[in-house]
Amino acid sequence: MPLYQVGLIRQTRVARGTSLFEFTKPARFLFRAGQAVDVVLPQKSATQKMSQTFSLVSAPSEKTLMVAMRMRESAFKKKIGKLRVGDRVAIEGPFGSFGLDNDAKTSAVFIAGGIGITPFISMLRETFSLFRKAKPSEKIFLFYSNRTEAETAFLEELRGYAGRHNNFIFVPIFSALSGRINKKILKKEIGKVQNQIFYIAGTLSFVTDMREIVLALGVQEDNIKTDEFSGY
Repeated sequence: MPLYQVGLIRQTRVARGTSLFEFTKPARFLFRAGQAVDVVLPQKSATQKMSQTFSLVSAPSEKTLMVAMRMRESAFKKKIGKLRVGDRVAIEGPFGSFGLDNDAKTSAVFIAGGIGITPFISMLRETFSLFRKAKPSEKIFLFYSNRTEAETAFLEELRGYAGRHNNFIFVPIFSALSGRINKKILKKEIGKVQNQIFYIAGTLSFVTDMREIVLALGVQEDNIKTDEFSGY
């Protein structure tokens, strides 16, 4: 798999405990919205490798590469958090098949838990970039679960999309106030489940729970796509 050298442009706090890292984009780096990369940090020994997998936040049409992560006390997170502007890291990829089915003439239902929002940000940025002059014909629902509003990354960006696009239905859920996403919430917003495609991203436990809820709504297995995150 190709390995690209990129430089840090900036690090930005996008929510409590979550940072966005923006890197230069190699000239021939191509990817699809929803795909992931390995970020490889420089090590003193060539035999050692410190890397972690992240979904790209940036859209394919953007001029830089962006990843976002919860900042924890792991060795990787401590080291990447100390990077300065201009420092070099390696990007390996892209890979993964999690992405929006642009050929489907049906609504898309995104269900994100925490930092599982990242592939959906890429998809939404690309979708609304492509449809600046003509709106997509089908609805896009986003159910986005976090413990509190302060911990909700990209909240203002998502509220902006909802304000500008009538076909985008954004439902933020703060579990500290109202509990997690459940069957009742989904059914209230979506209405009758027909041929919608459901996309679920987050921790393995979140994806497993949400998948069971979606199946209970009567959604067919073939209409559910998942992306499990690990190594928070």
